Amino acid sequence: MRVIGSLSKVYNFKGLYRSRVFKNSTVDTATLQSYTGKYEISPGRILSITREKAQLYAQATGQGKVPLFAEEQNNFYLKVAPVELEFVKNDKGEIILCRIYQNGILDAKRVE
Repeated sequence: MRVIGSLSKVYNFKGLYRSRVFKNSTVDTATLQSYTGKYEISPGRILSITREKAQLYAQATGQGKVPLFAEEQNNFYLKVAPVELEFVKNDKGEIILCRIYQNGILDAKRVE
């Protein structure tokens, strides 16, 4: 993928170069804890968000656990894949879903 990105940047191939530089942010543990839980990606597929000290982890059904890195207070990204997560609140300030950005947008509703 790096080769394609590099070539597309050099030769200005539109739509292929998608390199993005993330800025790391610090999120307090209380906020991190509010994001923990289970989110339904699709029937039978759950995204579990857990916290160990000051680090969030994501684990989808049938996959390994991966660390999440904060870019903003409610926006996170993976270093191992081009995936971004946004935790969305309702009017009461409760986390109601995890919006997943990976080849499009998918809203995973909080179920636990």
